[in-house]
Amino acid sequence: MCKQSEDGKMLATVWKDSSLVFNLTICHKPTAESISRKIRGPQGWQSVNLNATEGIVAYNKYMGGVDHHDHLRANYTIQRPGHRWWRYFVWFLIDVSLVNSYILFKMCRKSAISHKQFRLTVAKQLVGGYSMRSHRTGQKEITELDRTLAQHHTRTVFPGRPRACRLCSKRKLKTRAGRAKKTSDGCAECQIYLHKDCF
Repeated sequence: MCKQSEDGKMLATVWKDSSLVFNLTICHKPTAESISRKIRGPQGWQSVNLNATEGIVAYNKYMGGVDHHDHLRANYTIQRPGHRWWRYFVWFLIDVSLVNSYILFKMCRKSAISHKQFRLTVAKQLVGGYSMRSHRTGQKEITELDRTLAQHHTRTVFPGRPRACRLCSKRKLKTRAGRAKKTSDGCAECQIYLHKDCF
């Protein structure tokens, strides 16, 4: 059983298989073709010829490709959950583009390369030598007084166990575990513990 409606180049088809199959196409004609399906009857499974449009025949021929595509996309998806719908849509488009490019790559080249290796190669080529530019902040002018004071302060490594960095404690900076940042470095003049970057 097949019903169809045509509007310009667009053809909408509803075809009854084990369930209803809806098809919307612009590249197939409404001409009917015969398709062989196995149907379970009183005497068991029987092969029956049914009428279907070109679009339905193409769907039955290539529907395994859609499942294969979804499987490849789900293996190494870059989609992440989020509240903004457009981000999900962008991740979906990137995933589909990567899978399509992998399928085309395999068609053009006969070399055996895994899907994972293909994605890693694409990622490395996209990133290339990119590195984030550091934001330059205005440097404070060093006065003669600062130079004189700095001459007396030298960095040293204190013996014994590490202690909390004075500057990190003042800034309330902590480790991921929520503990104080500790160091064995410090200022020999002031006898306070300071990280190399905090000195």
